[in-house]
Amino acid sequence: LLESIDLSLPRGVTGLVGPNGSGKSTLLALLAGSQRPARGRVLRDGAVALLPQSTPPDRGGFARDLLDARDTAAWRIDRVLTEVGLEGLDLGRPVASLSGGETTRLRLARLLLGEPETLLLDEPTNHLDEEARRAVHDLVRSFRGAVLVATHDRSLLARADRIAELRGGSLRTFGGGFPGFLEARRAEREAAER
Repeated sequence: LLESIDLSLPRGVTGLVGPNGSGKSTLLALLAGSQRPARGRVLRDGAVALLPQSTPPDRGGFARDLLDARDTAAWRIDRVLTEVGLEGLDLGRPVASLSGGETTRLRLARLLLGEPETLLLDEPTNHLDEEARRAVHDLVRSFRGAVLVATHDRSLLARADRIAELRGGSLRTFGGGFPGFLEARRAEREAAER
């Protein structure tokens, strides 16, 4: 699926784009260490956290179970809930009463409690309402480490510092954010037509 991928993630936001089925989720899983490459190696420096694509949550239990912060100080929990736009959320609420956006943001808060230096996000804004999308956008933009986000959400891609395109098993990186990527692709198409 992936051939000769060489990627280094600097601080800031890198948008990961490519056709469906091109291997974006696989690449994120490899980078997070939840899958092993058949060949080659993945070097990680510092804590890496992966938010996989939404999976239907177990509707049992409570919000605190999704956060999984039993031994965490209350002030840290309050801080990360604020970071993901869930300030004041009652952690005693049943999971079944949470919206999809609240569930996704709780999953993000759980990652942030681990204080990762790199966030890997796989379609984090799928099926979210505008408020939840805005909270995810704000979090991605304000995160101090490296973020690699696989998404089709153009407004989230607009916040990226660079774009990595996965196509045909290889990866190319474009500077200039999403506008720079679109311009480079336009120029390539025009050159191919000529």
